[in-house]
Amino acid sequence: ARIWQMLRGAEIVFAALLTCSVLGRQLYAFHWLGVAFAMLGIAAVSLATIASSGNSSKMDQTSSTGPGASSTLVVVGIALTLGSQVITAVQIIVEEHFLTDSGMEPLMIV
Repeated sequence: ARIWQMLRGAEIVFAALLTCSVLGRQLYAFHWLGVAFAMLGIAAVSLATIASSGNSSKMDQTSSTGPGASSTLVVVGIALTLGSQVITAVQIIVEEHFLTDSGMEPLMIV
C-alpha cells in the first residue's frame, strides 16, 4: 500500500506530458523541475520496493510461489499502477479541454 500512494504522483508526470502534446501548452522550467523531482522520487521508491521484495522472498523459503515470484508480482503491480495513472491523466486533460475550449457550462460537462 505504501508504494501505491507514492506512485500516484506519476499522474503529475503524465499530465505534464499530455498538456504539452495534446493541449499544446508550454510549461515553464520550474514545472519541468517539479516533474523531474517527481520522476526521481517515483523511480527511487519503485527500485527500493523491487529490491526489498527480492530480499524478503529469498528469506522466506516456505512460499509456494518460489523466490522470484514476489519480485515479479511487485513489478506487475507497479506497471498496473502506472497504467492507471496514465488513464487518470488522460481524463484530466480531456476535462480541461472540454472546460476551456468547448464553451459549455461546467455543470453540463460534469
